[in-house]
Amino acid sequence: MSRGTLGDYLVQDPAADRLRLALDITEGLKYLHHIGILHGDLKSANILVNEQHRALLVDFGLVTLYYSRKLPTVAPIAGSIRWTAPELIDPEQFGLEKAEYSPQSDVYALSMVFWELFTGRVPFYQHIGDLTVIPHILRGTRPLRPVQARCLGLFEDIWCLIEACWQAEWQKRLDRGMILGILLKEVSQREEDGVNHVPERWPLSMDDDRDILSQWTML
Repeated sequence: MSRGTLGDYLVQDPAADRLRLALDITEGLKYLHHIGILHGDLKSANILVNEQHRALLVDFGLVTLYYSRKLPTVAPIAGSIRWTAPELIDPEQFGLEKAEYSPQSDVYALSMVFWELFTGRVPFYQHIGDLTVIPHILRGTRPLRPVQARCLGLFEDIWCLIEACWQAEWQKRLDRGMILGILLKEVSQREEDGVNHVPERWPLSMDDDRDILSQWTML
């Protein structure tokens, strides 16, 4: 039996161990890459949580078939643009001949899933239309750090990990091994502390919705 999608589960259990869930998701992604499969559509809606409170990836490996030639600057997958790496939206801007999924594009999506984990919100949630998000992604805009999520496990090392995973330049993103190393360290420390906090509101209440986007300078 499943407890539903990741988003459903966090509503049911606001005190869930988010670092453990992040570790499960990363381990699942690393395994897929190890056997030569790219997920291609990683987001909370494609992650289930089982009765043992472990996260499982679903709906993977299908979309790569659609990327055998260059595509125009549109949402690669309907409903998934908020998790889509910028080089898939406009490959020419990043020196690529065509939009192709890669381990690095999955890592970018992973960073957005982590942000979902700690906020309960989809990336760029202030924008109703998915297409309006595209210019922000290509300009290097990323969600701000929700400082109130620290009690949920969003420590400095985890935030730095997220920032390193959503770098605009795909070559600079962390690999899965490095991500796992950081998460394992934080999960171990969290288990020693033995405390899980429950947010006052879920989805997380943001400090200032008008100022939640952070402008990154693309190098």
